[in-house]
Amino acid sequence: MNTNNRDTDLDVLHKINTLELESWINFINFIKTDLENLIKICELQNTNNFINTIQTNILQNEYILNTLYKHSSYRLNLIECEDIHCDISFINEHKDLKELYLKHITEYQNLKNDILKKTI
Repeated sequence: MNTNNRDTDLDVLHKINTLELESWINFINFIKTDLENLIKICELQNTNNFINTIQTNILQNEYILNTLYKHSSYRLNLIECEDIHCDISFINEHKDLKELYLKHITEYQNLKNDILKKTI
């Protein structure tokens, strides 16, 4: 990542993306615990028909968490970017991960809402 004045906007974008990535990781970790609690709720309420879906969501959650951690460590190479193509590669990968993350969050929220509607 170059540090001359014309790259200041790009540097700011990378910093924002890094903060966003950290936030995603924190929330995915929260979801991990929440999904485990949803299984317990389903077992207590005898709504076991959701358990397979929750377990699938747990696997997806773990995959996304690992992918985010991998990308986070890969972002350490930003310092070595010497041209705009390198920066764009990081930006595009971040965009793709954002889509994956948002899709997962929506699926998780829908599942949780369905479970809570049945158990309340």
